[in-house]
Amino acid sequence: MKLCRSGQHQYEPISARPGCPECKRLSDAARYAGNAEPVKVRTATWKKANPEKLKGHNSTYYLANRKSEMARSSAWVRENPERAKRRAASWWQSNPDMRRVYGNSRRAKKRGNPGTEPVTRAHLKMLFDAQDGCCRYCCLPLGKDKHLDHRVPLSRGGAHAPDNVCWACPECNLRKSARTEQEFLAAA
Repeated sequence: MKLCRSGQHQYEPISARPGCPECKRLSDAARYAGNAEPVKVRTATWKKANPEKLKGHNSTYYLANRKSEMARSSAWVRENPERAKRRAASWWQSNPDMRRVYGNSRRAKKRGNPGTEPVTRAHLKMLFDAQDGCCRYCCLPLGKDKHLDHRVPLSRGGAHAPDNVCWACPECNLRKSARTEQEFLAAA
């Protein structure tokens, strides 16, 4: 332990950051208090210019502080129930593919066959690109009303996992019903 220059704090010296951390914190707080507006403008400008870095920082911070962030989020929802409902409704409306994924995941968990790996947006996009935007079964182009189909249905023990899902047009998916992919193709 080392005594800082002001003689008020003891600290463990770190080679990457010379000086007393407590004195630096107090100095930074005083400097910020005198320049709050320019600092806010500079911060907002940086955030706008570096969205990817900000996203990476935010996700890293969230993972490191998950419990406190979840508690903070839950508290906000309790304090703002109407805004939370509007925000959730808006998100569900603008993300229909993820709505299907969450519904399928929930049903799979209820049946006890959740799969080994979650289906993410990246998986859905890769799958759509791999199928060239066409139905897995009839090869016609998919529209906005496309269905996420389970090759081995959840009701038959299939997992909700990337290797068991494909995009299908509504007609094929509804005709397929609870049959496996092989059964459906054999009957067609």
